[in-house]
Amino acid sequence: MKLTKIVLLLMSVVVFQSCATKEKEVNKNLHDIWVVTQIDQKAIEKTAKTPRLEINLTTMKVMGNDGCNNFSGTLNEVSDTKFVVDNLASTRMMCPKMDVTDSFNKAINSVVSYKLEKLNLILFDANGKEVLKFLKVD
Repeated sequence: MKLTKIVLLLMSVVVFQSCATKEKEVNKNLHDIWVVTQIDQKAIEKTAKTPRLEINLTTMKVMGNDGCNNFSGTLNEVSDTKFVVDNLASTRMMCPKMDVTDSFNKAINSVVSYKLEKLNLILFDANGKEVLKFLKVD
């Protein structure tokens, strides 16, 4: 009887551990450097300063460049679908073309969820609208 309880307990631990491992594996794929390919489902022009995003799951931080200014922030919530960034701070330089920068900043501040498709990271707003699409570059 006691042996049965121990076996059941060990099996439960293994099941719960495998579920936790799967979630970590999904999140682990986010930990990378991404370059923007689309903002609001529109392809952006390839330039020397294409917006990029680096996600560090170890420190729960994000950083990158919006096409003009460097930024950093805190990854507040991340799961298999949720992706919430808080406390974004950036430099405040003026650049010749600010349209991509402005669009990127508006989009990144509205993100609440994500989806990974092969080498693409897609970020969505609260309405489920695709606001940013990235390509893995590292």
